[in-house]
Amino acid sequence: MPKGAYIAPKITRFVIPYAICKRVAEELFFEEFELLVYLKSISNGCLLVDKKIVSSAANFLGCHPKTVKRRLKRLEERNWVGCWKGSGKHIFRAWKELFVVEGIAPFRRGVVFETKHFPNFKAFIVSALIGALAKSQAITEQKMRRAGAPNSAPHQPGVSSKKLFPVACQYIASVFKVALSTASEWKTLGQKAGFLKVEKQLEPFLFVNAKEYKRHKQPGAECLVYRDGAYYFQGIDLITPMLKYRTISPFSWDQKRRGGRGQKPKHIKLDKKLGSSILSIIHFEQEMSRTHNK
Repeated sequence: MPKGAYIAPKITRFVIPYAICKRVAEELFFEEFELLVYLKSISNGCLLVDKKIVSSAANFLGCHPKTVKRRLKRLEERNWVGCWKGSGKHIFRAWKELFVVEGIAPFRRGVVFETKHFPNFKAFIVSALIGALAKSQAITEQKMRRAGAPNSAPHQPGVSSKKLFPVACQYIASVFKVALSTASEWKTLGQKAGFLKVEKQLEPFLFVNAKEYKRHKQPGAECLVYRDGAYYFQGIDLITPMLKYRTISPFSWDQKRRGGRGQKPKHIKLDKKLGSSILSIIHFEQEMSRTHNK
């Protein structure tokens, strides 16, 4: 729990867009985004960030007030936070405004964030992304079953929300443009925080000398792991998210809070070249899934 006096969040639950989580992870913008979410939670989208607010944020997030100021400055530089001239009040961009700022397609999918997740904020963001890869496989399986596709069983009940699906670290790294080691770290973070359920696939190594097998770089040698005094072939981890996902119209983000569609933020222009098709992105992810999850 945070130490010191702080302003408790008034809004205890958000639906954060998947596309925003993806951009935060790709840009390693976790700490700045955590501050933005906290400031949104104690305001109605506009707030004078004075000494009291800075101190409150520092106590709640467990950092120094100077760190809060640095993060706020980076948010302003990226235009995720604006400022009203004269009043000095800060404007916290709505999710749909961030789509425009970043030039990204407004995905319909979002993940439910609650204030109890603040202590594991980074783990929450990366788990939302990894979990979405598993969830997309579940959605595809459901659609195939309903359409009566080959190798499907339409008479059987729907796919369980807790069913595990293979999600390779290589797939995670390629989709979110991170190193393989980072993808593995993200998966471990999510598992430890309880946001991801991960099941290892291990098959006993039947050869006598595992070290020689690895030294000569035989097929599958990179998948050999040592567990409890024996060597095993490690397959792709099976994953299911323990988070809640929501689907919402891409043009209705924040409407409930803002009381309408609101206005386009000033000094923001949408580059049409960056507005890539959602369908093409989904097609890319499906192709990568078939390649790495074989």
